[in-house]
Parts: sequence; structure tokens; C-alpha cells
Amino acid sequence: MTVKTQWAQLAAVRGAINQVLLVFLINVPTVSFGLALGWVSLVSGETAAGEGGGAGGKGGDEAGRAAVIASVTTFTASLVGVPLSARALLAGRKVALIATSACFVVCWSLKLASVWGGAVWGGAWLVLAARAAAGLGGAAAWALAPLLAGEMCSPRFRGAAVAALALAHNCGALLMYLAADAAAPQRTILWWCLGLSVTHCVVFSFLPESPSFLAAKGRVKEASAALAWLRGLSVADPALEAELRALPPIERAQSSWSLTREMLSDPQRRRAFIIGALAVIGQEACGVLAILQYAERVFVLARDEEAHVTSQLSPALNVTSQLSPTLNVTSQLSPALNVTSQLSPALNVTSQLLPALDVTSPLSPARQAVIVGAVQLVASALALYLVERVGRRPLLVWSAGAAGGALALAAALAGRSARGAAAALALAVAADSAGLQPAPYALLADMFHYQFRGCALLLASAGASAGNALEVALFPLAARAGLRAALALAAALTLAYALFAALLVPETRGRQPEQIYAEVGPAPPGAGGRTECTGVTMGLLDKLSAWFSGGEQATVLVLGLDGSGKTSTLNAMRPPEQRVTHTVPTVGHQKDYFQSGGVSFSAWDVSGAARMRPLWERHYRDAHAVIFVVDSADHLRLVVAREELELLLAHPDMFGRRISPFFRTLGLERIGDKPWHVCSSSALSGAGLADAVAWLARQLRERRAR
Repeated sequence: MTVKTQWAQLAAVRGAINQVLLVFLINVPTVSFGLALGWVSLVSGETAAGEGGGAGGKGGDEAGRAAVIASVTTFTASLVGVPLSARALLAGRKVALIATSACFVVCWSLKLASVWGGAVWGGAWLVLAARAAAGLGGAAAWALAPLLAGEMCSPRFRGAAVAALALAHNCGALLMYLAADAAAPQRTILWWCLGLSVTHCVVFSFLPESPSFLAAKGRVKEASAALAWLRGLSVADPALEAELRALPPIERAQSSWSLTREMLSDPQRRRAFIIGALAVIGQEACGVLAILQYAERVFVLARDEEAHVTSQLSPALNVTSQLSPTLNVTSQLSPALNVTSQLSPALNVTSQLLPALDVTSPLSPARQAVIVGAVQLVASALALYLVERVGRRPLLVWSAGAAGGALALAAALAGRSARGAAAALALAVAADSAGLQPAPYALLADMFHYQFRGCALLLASAGASAGNALEVALFPLAARAGLRAALALAAALTLAYALFAALLVPETRGRQPEQIYAEVGPAPPGAGGRTECTGVTMGLLDKLSAWFSGGEQATVLVLGLDGSGKTSTLNAMRPPEQRVTHTVPTVGHQKDYFQSGGVSFSAWDVSGAARMRPLWERHYRDAHAVIFVVDSADHLRLVVAREELELLLAHPDMFGRRISPFFRTLGLERIGDKPWHVCSSSALSGAGLADAVAWLARQLRERRAR
């Protein structure tokens, strides 16, 4: 083994360690959110030790109502946390995550204050404020953790790093279940939780910022240093070049609202967002979360319903009163069959088995909650492997189907066998944690480039928070009709979600966003492309898409030789406040947006380098118009530009289509089957471009009006 190979392997190990450390620290706020939600099970369980109330807290019914209020308050506050997270992201990923932990510092501090001086300071209001702080932090944690994992980890670890979100959350919930089962003092629990959040705020301040964020802000040297640390390499290592080139260009300043409109302006990207958001929201609202929220209470209900059924059946099954004396077993059996007298003391089962396994002393609801939490944690760890090995879509479909089936089984067993129902619920939780929890977030993170990834995750998190608030409010109401009814409802929702995933969700593992958009389609009108989805389902998505944007939509290809001014032309079409000072040559292709004449244009800027021109034809089928840019001062290559244009028009995906080319400084009177326009303009000053684009918008509107 050469020294160079040894150094490469050492760098790979060092980079893996750095990324694991990063993922762990990214998810500490998610652990805190799991602790906060696990606290609700403590409140709604058998001991009913109300928040801040100690062991002699509220009774079961009152504590159950308090748990519902706590849960709804948490997820309602999460809705407010989404726009606040968007504002924090403008200052940086690192700042936003530290602010998230600060929310939990406030949460645990308020809970401590309610324990110490609740009677003086208004304990109920302190607890309510603490739940609101947890909700603010929870919204940010679930949006930021997959965002940072996707931006900062290498493609090899990216899917698993995003899936670690669910593992961290479930770890926090299990820790709180264990504390409840051990009857740990509330003050001790709260001090540990507070210490975790404070420590995270301090430690995370020493970690590097996201390289993608730094590059987008023009801080290239800092981005290189951050990426080098994450990969375990030196800044000058050639192995970093490919990743450095893939970092986003300098972004233009945009408000959250304008960024959202821009993200949803493209029909295919909009449909991808709708599918991804429904995947996240549907998973959060399918019922498993509510079961985990009220875990101990669910097992109390299962035990009580079984006892109620048994008490109703017992008179008919009273063997002593119904059997004839002639069947008296004691008098009829021979003393030789007396088991008690014949068996050796060494075989006395009662004395040999552990009390925990005594069937006459079943596990307490709190202990059952701990077991379910442990199952959840193990399945979440397995998900780190499955999400990359199996893929997003298959994992989502199979885990949803398995969870729905297990919930249906639990509903059938409720009231008949508390242990059987508990085992079925453990299976449902395992299936949920192994795929249903992490896969939608990995899916959504795959669907977008840097520019829109944060926006998409935040919007989906807002929808998930609303779904969570509705779910934790409705589940106790459904449980009033019996645990069976609540579990049956959860099963129906989960199985419906599995059907949605099978029909509409695309596979995103290892695919570029453009490839994903092409699958979720449909292709734009007149493009002749195909879609994998049925007409009925895509018709529904078309209607949903129409709610997000109005006006005409068009996809434009901006083509031309390298150095002709394509990127500068698009830069000049932006509003003055959004233009960049210096443009860089396009590597591969990139997307831009502009509006004119009531038409929203999605413009593909495709590299014109000789080796990259074969990429052009990948975009022909989806194009409504072509802007072909020619440098009028490049006399030597005018013939090359003309040849490339002729090849473009002769391509099968372009020939015979009434597509609108917009050519600069080339007279092509021979083209008679397509409207065309020649415009003399300057990419640097923008002179002439407004009239040219207005002509293009007018052509597209007229064509669609025919």
C-alpha cells in the first residue's frame, strides 16, 4: 500500500468521524424535542404526575386533559416557529441551530420555575409558556436537521444523515419514558435536560458553518475551509475540487415570500413539492405520533378495557358455582396426582421465575411504554441503513403498509388482550420508525437544490405541525369511543397513506432534482413528454398546483456557444436588486427565473462548451421557447453557432414543433415553420432585452389562446 493510499484512507476515516460528530450535534435539539414530547406521556399516564405537580399531581382525567392541552400548544406554537426559523436561516445555518437550542433552554428553565415557584408565579402559565417554547424549537429542529445534514454531509452518508433525525427524536422520547418508569424526581430530569441544551449552544458555536451557505454568500475561502474539515482533507487537496465546483453560486437577496413564489413558479417543481409535502404531512398525521404522545395512557386504556370485558364475562364463567359437586376435582383426583405434593421444590416454577415474568403480574403501562420506546429506537437505527440500501419510495410504501396492518391488528385485539394489543402497537411503532418517519424527510431533501431546499423543508414542517396539532387533539376524542375506534382510525389513515406513496411518490435516491421533476410531470403542454402517473392522480395534482400560482408558465432554453453571454443575459433580466456583480461560466446547467408580460419563465442556462453541448437535447422535449445567444463580436465562430442551431432545429424533439426561437444577431429568414425574432441587445447593460422578452411572452400567450 502506497503512502498516498494510506493518506487517502486516513482522510476518509477522519472525514467520516467529523461528519458523524456533526450529525450528532445537529440533532441535539431534536433529542430535546423528543424529551419534551415524552414528557406528555408522563403527564397522561397512570401516575398522572402533572407538569410541575409532583407525585401528588392531578388525577387521571384531569391530567389527561392537561396532556392534550400541552400537546396542542406545542404543535400550534410550531406553526409560529416556521417563519421564525426562516428568518434565523438568513443569518446562517449555525446561528439558526443555536437559536433552536436556546428555545429549549427557555423551555426547561420555565418548567423548573413552575416546579419551584408555581404557586407564586402561576405554574399553569409557566408550563404553557414552556410548551410554546418547545414548539418553537421543535419546528426549527425538524426543518434544520435534515437541511444541514443534506448540505454538509457527502453523498455517501447523506441519506443516513437525514434519517438520523428520527433516531434522535426517538432517543429523547425513550429517555423520558425511562425517567417516568423509574419515577425519577422531576427537578433532576429538568436539570439534565437544561444542561443538555446549554452545552449544545456552547459546543456548536465552535463548529464550521455550512459550506453551501458560505458559498452562496460569496465567502468562498471560508466555504473551502469548512468543506475541507468535513471531508478530513487539506484546503489544497485536489479531491475537494469537484465538491467546490458543485457548491451553489452567489445567491441574490430575496424575501421568504418571493423565494416561495419562485420555487412554486415552475409546474414540475411545484408538483414535486406538493408530493413531498404530502409525504411529510401524511406521515406525521397517520396516528402513530399520537400513540407515542400518550403511550402510557394508551396502555392504561388497553388494560382497563380488557378488565372491563373480563368482569362482564366472569359470572357466566364461574366454574365453582356452575359445576356439579360430582365434578369436584379435589375429591376425585388421586393423591398420587397432587402436583404440589409430588413436584420437587427445585421445580417450583413460582419460586424460580423472576417476578417480572409472572403472568399474574403483567407489566405496568409505564414499563410497556419503555419497551415500545426501545423498539422505536432500535428501528430508527435500522432506518439509517434501510433508507440508503432500500431507497426512499420502497421503504415508504412497505413501512406504511406494515404500520397500517399492525394498527389494524391492535384495533382487533383491543379489549380482548391487552398484551396482544401492546405487541401489535410495538410492531406498528417499529415499522413507523424503520421507514415511515425518516423516508419523507430524505425524499423532500433530495427534491431540491440549495436555493429552495430550506424553503421546501420549512413549508412542509409547517404543514406537519398543523397535522400534528390536529392529530393529538382528535386522538383522545376518538379514544372516548374506545381504544379500538381510535386505533382503527389510525390504521385506515396509515393504509391510505401507503396507497398514496405507491401511486404518486417517486424514487429520489441518487437522482438529481431535474430527473425527479421529469418523473412527477406531466411534461409541459406541447412537449410530447410522458409521465409515470395516471391521468386521474395528475389531474388532482394539477388542481392543487393551481392553488399555489397563477398566470402562464413557460420553460425556456438559453443556448449558445461558450462565452456568448447566456448567463449575463439572464442576469440582466433580473430586477436590479437581484443582479450579481460578476457572473461565472456555467458548468453543466442551472436554472433561473424571470417574468414578463404576465408569463413566468423558468429558464435553463445550459453550458455551451463543446463537450457539454450534447446535454442540450435533454431539455428539448420540455421547452416552450429557445433563446439562442450569439456574440456578434466573435466573427470566427459565427459559422459554428449556425451549425449548432441547425442541429438543434433538426433534432426529432424539435422538428415540426411550433416552438418560439428568439435569436440574437443572426438573420435566419429560412425558418418558416416557427415564429422567430432577431434582437440586438447588450447582456451587460440589458439594452434591448426587455422588448425581446416581451415579444416572446406575447407569442406564448397567443399560441395558448388558439
